[in-house]
Amino acid sequence: MSGKLDETLVETVTFRDIRSVQRTMITSAGATTNPHHVGAPQPGGKRCLMRQSLIAAAFSAALLVPLALIGSPAQATNIGNEGCTPGYWKNHTENWFDDPAIPMDANEKTLAKAGFDTTTHDGDLLLDALSYPGGPGAAGAERILLRAAAAAWLNAAHEGVGYPFRRFNDPGNFVAAVNDAIASGDRATMLALATTLDNANNLGCPLN
Repeated sequence: MSGKLDETLVETVTFRDIRSVQRTMITSAGATTNPHHVGAPQPGGKRCLMRQSLIAAAFSAALLVPLALIGSPAQATNIGNEGCTPGYWKNHTENWFDDPAIPMDANEKTLAKAGFDTTTHDGDLLLDALSYPGGPGAAGAERILLRAAAAAWLNAAHEGVGYPFRRFNDPGNFVAAVNDAIASGDRATMLALATTLDNANNLGCPLN
């Protein structure tokens, strides 16, 4: 595995997709079809048809949204060439956000809640990971990777940082990439990804 992040496209359903389904389903402005009598136009007009469209769209969305993304935080949309270091985030917890609109308590967000599958650190906070030392072997590489990944997570969650990677989708989808690297148990794989994230974390911090 190279140091480049996995850039495999992830299919997701957005509000735009649901609106598109609704527009496609609305084929008549004045009649609907009774689901118990297929082919028989029924009175009801736009209101009834829209209700059926909403139900169908919601059902379609439930089928199409990947299980891994259910419950994921909203995504920051600012993509660029900026990033703040682990040291910055460790000393500026007042700037932590769970998503672009929700400030986060640094004493509550664990690595597990952030989406990381670790071998021995699930109960640790993101704040703990920002101070992880390195060390030999796979265990040391995992700590190095999680330190870089914790800072990357906070960068990607903040709308004021034009971070080049996203947490749960493209570009980057780096939470899944981190989990795959840890699961591999390979020190070189973990260090390669840590280097990629660390380079992004050192692009320059726009925050005070």
